[in-house]
Amino acid sequence: MSKPLVQERGSLVSQLRSTHAGDRREGADDIRESVRTRLRQALGQRSCASIAARTGQNRESVRRWLSRGTIPVEFIANVCSEYGICGEWILSGRGTMLRADRTAHELAEATPRELCDAIARLLAEHMDMHPANHAHA
Repeated sequence: MSKPLVQERGSLVSQLRSTHAGDRREGADDIRESVRTRLRQALGQRSCASIAARTGQNRESVRRWLSRGTIPVEFIANVCSEYGICGEWILSGRGTMLRADRTAHELAEATPRELCDAIARLLAEHMDMHPANHAHA
């Protein structure tokens, strides 16, 4: 089953940092360009201004990151978070582009035990968020 968004975002930032830390390796430019290409594909025809507004970045910075140079990991994590994009797909091209598609795929592949565990977690979270509704239970 999929990780909560906050946990996924933290994991994505860690993965991206380790990828960028290895940028001195041969092929780093190819990796960077592949990430940039998938990022542009996921963002489609959205304007740099709308992406900047949604991710809290400067429009000119967004334009520059989508065209050349190193893309800050925080920007990639924000794009994934804001637009529902899978970080693993951005980084590696593996899996599904959209988190919603990944969830559907995981549900189709989940065992009955995994489904029951996920339902139990969701019910527990719901009860924690709405304790007044369950005071008499």
